[in-house]
Amino acid sequence: MPNGQRLWTDLPYLADDLYDFWVKESAKLTDAERASFAAFTSQLCAIGIGTPQLSRCALMLFARALETELPSETLADLLPACQEWLRYSKTKFVKMFSENYCPPPSAADDAAFYAPGPLVTDANITQGFSVARWLFWRKRAGDIYKASPGDVSKLGRSCFEEMIDAGQCIFKALEDEVASGRFSGCVGAEDIEIDPDWAKEN
Repeated sequence: MPNGQRLWTDLPYLADDLYDFWVKESAKLTDAERASFAAFTSQLCAIGIGTPQLSRCALMLFARALETELPSETLADLLPACQEWLRYSKTKFVKMFSENYCPPPSAADDAAFYAPGPLVTDANITQGFSVARWLFWRKRAGDIYKASPGDVSKLGRSCFEEMIDAGQCIFKALEDEVASGRFSGCVGAEDIEIDPDWAKEN
């Protein structure tokens, strides 16, 4: 194709259609439908299909769920989809976060959909993926677990634990960057704290 994509490998039309659906229709889905759609989308992203488009879907979802102050009812609708993204794409996330990957917008106002949400006050967190943004998401998942009732608390914990699992890969990626001399960020291993209470059952 003229833009360098391969029709049967990159599946550009599928990725574009999925992104359009996320933007225009995902808010109308039930929590179960959104989680199922997230599982499908995240598995495609995980194997490298339509990464620019589909990674935008993840950023849009997480900016809404973890970077915006929401009532418990809305969190209950959104966190199952976040959980599916983390379950199937955490390795892909690690790669994108460690590389500070920022998917190019497909339209002039496209980036507004996945810009950092109102809860983000760290100037180091900008559009796209970064270790600082990952750490913010993880902290928010922990806050939701500790401050929310019932099922929402369990969803927050589940998302947190998926991130802790992926964190082992992040440590390795950071170590590789430091060893190579390419790492110029300000987040070190000492900035990543793990609360041992998360290992305990409710």
